Amino acid sequence: MVKINNKWGFINPAGSIVIKPQFDETDRFSEGLALVGIKDRWGFIDKTGKLTIPIQFDFASKFSQGRAIAMTKKGVGFIDPTGKLVIEPIYFEARDFSEGLAGVRILKTGFPYDCCVDPNFWGFVDRSGKEVIPLQFRAVDDFSEGLAAVKIHGKMGYIDQKGKMVIEPHFDYAGSFSEGLAMIKIKEKWGYINRKGKMVIEPQFDNASYFSEGLAGVHIDRKSGYIDPTGRLAIKAQFDFTYPFIQGLARVEVGDKEGYIDPSGKYVWSSQNKKFSRLRRK
Repeated sequence: MVKINNKWGFINPAGSIVIKPQFDETDRFSEGLALVGIKDRWGFIDKTGKLTIPIQFDFASKFSQGRAIAMTKKGVGFIDPTGKLVIEPIYFEARDFSEGLAGVRILKTGFPYDCCVDPNFWGFVDRSGKEVIPLQFRAVDDFSEGLAAVKIHGKMGYIDQKGKMVIEPHFDYAGSFSEGLAMIKIKEKWGYINRKGKMVIEPQFDNASYFSEGLAGVHIDRKSGYIDPTGRLAIKAQFDFTYPFIQGLARVEVGDKEGYIDPSGKYVWSSQNKKFSRLRRK
């Protein structure tokens, strides 16, 4: 994606513009379609830039497992890649599908309603819209590696795809599993557990992110670096912000500078400001 003159478009890996900047908002391509917005309304384009699902929704999300969240005046539901509503908009809020299930939050009264009123609970539906895990949780995360973090009675734990609590809820926060580990928070400090609920990296960080390509971003004394799965600091905490590694590179920020580093922590590209620049990968 690229932004020129306050409009978003798309470039190819060589840096050439392939879809003219013309949208107020965009998201990355997912399952062949990209979410685009004009004047607070949303639709989808294909990789040629053709509008395949007209701009019509009050809100939408990227496609995941053949479904995308779509908000209408009635509420929140899901569409298929043709734009057809396949799960009726009867919800207040929803999450993307992951491992065949999506978290949904039911409407309490009317739509929209007072944002300060608790709209009941979260549960999970399958791709047909069938409720497979009853709405009973105060918060949920997406399923990942067979488990989903849920909040109940003020604490977070993990359920399996049958809705069974397999890691008891005693965390202040719990994130999705990635590469066998999940970040958790206890008394303002972050650490990591495995899928059995065993603490493998003790809570010690001021903030943390999920593991990607063997490394996870952590915050220590107001700076961010990366740890490996043993908890060893693999890249010194020296950045203001860190992002997950993708295809061997991670975006980092220091002050008004941003760049990309490799797994050794070496910069492969950097910029003095945050204007659009091209990053060419060999």
